[in-house]
Amino acid sequence: SSMGSAPSFLGEYANMILM
Repeated sequence: SSMGSAPSFLGEYANMILM
């Protein structure tokens, strides 16, 4: 949720899955 990059949505999605 703190990823200010292009794959921000990917980070959020992966984070949601990991959590």
